Amino acid sequence: MITQTAGGIRVGGIVELAGLDADPDYRRAKVLVKRAQEALPTLQTSGATEWMGHRPALPDTIPIISRSGVFYATGHGHLGLTYAATTARLIADLATDQTPPLDMTPYRVNRF
Repeated sequence: MITQTAGGIRVGGIVELAGLDADPDYRRAKVLVKRAQEALPTLQTSGATEWMGHRPALPDTIPIISRSGVFYATGHGHLGLTYAATTARLIADLATDQTPPLDMTPYRVNRF
């Protein structure tokens, strides 16, 4: 993923599964930069920085799509845009008291 920012561009898209105290492993990130340079031959990488931060995730990797006074549509594991239309349909059904086309039990907010 290449995203334009105020300071230039951001090349990202790596999910690293490691312990909370593990040092970052930038090898795959370096491959992304190399591929970005192939796609954008005039790309200047001097002054580039590497960054890693923790992202929240649900322990069972299943999104929460539920109603409990408020509507929940979260925890899509970095696939929010991919699941957006399906989640919107399910939330619309919940909001209008319609029966969703699938069993919503695995997605309930109180499953933990």
